[in-house]
Amino acid sequence: MTTHFTIAEIESHRLCTKHGLPLSENRLPVHSPVNSPISTVAEWKMACDLLEQARARLGAPIVISCGYRSPRLNTAAGGVPTSQHQGFYNQKNPGGSRTRIQSIALDLQAADIDRLAEIMATLPHDQILIETSGSTRWIHWSWNPYSRNRRQFIPINL
Repeated sequence: MTTHFTIAEIESHRLCTKHGLPLSENRLPVHSPVNSPISTVAEWKMACDLLEQARARLGAPIVISCGYRSPRLNTAAGGVPTSQHQGFYNQKNPGGSRTRIQSIALDLQAADIDRLAEIMATLPHDQILIETSGSTRWIHWSWNPYSRNRRQFIPINL
């Protein structure tokens, strides 16, 4: 996809192995189904282009620990049905209707999470969640390439 980020990193992560799912079931969609805006390889590549900017500014590697999740992997991992890791999220509209919006979500790790969070906050983003579980910290970064981003920045302890 880019110099430092591959499609394999986005599709293949430890969650497949952890939940006994073959990697072949977790491939990025090549085309978005009609009337169902789901992010495809093209949108994930745009996200990797943004990550290249962050990596250059950080001056150190960034690891994608979780990228795309097929609906089956997302369920196995305990993800919410509207997870942006699936390439979309549902937006509730006035009056209660819902709109599916193309989205990207990546969990990122680096030696200096706080500095990476500062850098990611200067780039387009829908959410930046600094997540902690035990001694492990990572950034959940999401982005909507075609719609307004909420620009949320939230620390979370799991």
